[in-house]
Amino acid sequence: MSEYEKKDVSTSVITLTASKYKDGTDLIVEEVVIDAANGDLRYYTDGSVPNPTTGNVLSDGSTLILTTITTMDDFQCVLDSTSTVAEMQTFYLDTTDAYETLTEADNYFTKKLNATDWTDSTGMERVRSILESTSVIDRLNFLGKMTDEDQSLQFPRYDDATTPDGIKNACSENCIALLSGIEPDIEFENLGMVSQGYANIRSTYNRSIPPENLVAGIVSITAWRMLKPYLRDQLTIDLNRVS
Repeated sequence: MSEYEKKDVSTSVITLTASKYKDGTDLIVEEVVIDAANGDLRYYTDGSVPNPTTGNVLSDGSTLILTTITTMDDFQCVLDSTSTVAEMQTFYLDTTDAYETLTEADNYFTKKLNATDWTDSTGMERVRSILESTSVIDRLNFLGKMTDEDQSLQFPRYDDATTPDGIKNACSENCIALLSGIEPDIEFENLGMVSQGYANIRSTYNRSIPPENLVAGIVSITAWRMLKPYLRDQLTIDLNRVS
């Protein structure tokens, strides 16, 4: 499971919490996502020891992603000399509760024209949007059976070894909708509005049938269209043998 951690940074070196990213010599997360908050940090990922004037700078609001056990083990940071306070905010991101990594989502949005709601968000906000979107998607009724009955998420399915790109992309699209400020509960409440006007122009909507994506908790219509091919027909009945 993914875990969040926050540490105050001073002139004394701090490191990652080993038990949160590895079990012995085995890596147990996909990524470690680090944000500098309220001040700048100095860091190294090669075993070198930083000080307030030497080391790579992770500026306030910037994000660092670590993907190997070596860089996680060797990460060390201190407060930059230009800052009086700072926090190191960290997500140990595990794909047992996330359909994609932050790196995958970042790569997806490099190909999108309007992605400022994503790129302007902190690493912590982006990871939280991935976890929230994964949780909502995972409550849907999908076609087929899970590849492994003991797996924690609905995908992969059938004989697939990995989650389809369509599911990952849908997760990304729902993420950016959440980061843009769309809230499922408020959107659902707004369905009660049947008429709105500006000057002498008035529009009236039929709200008797709410959009199916909002009923399902998916705030992005683009994400919903990506998910639809994987969904079971609502009229389909599953028959299970009871022993």
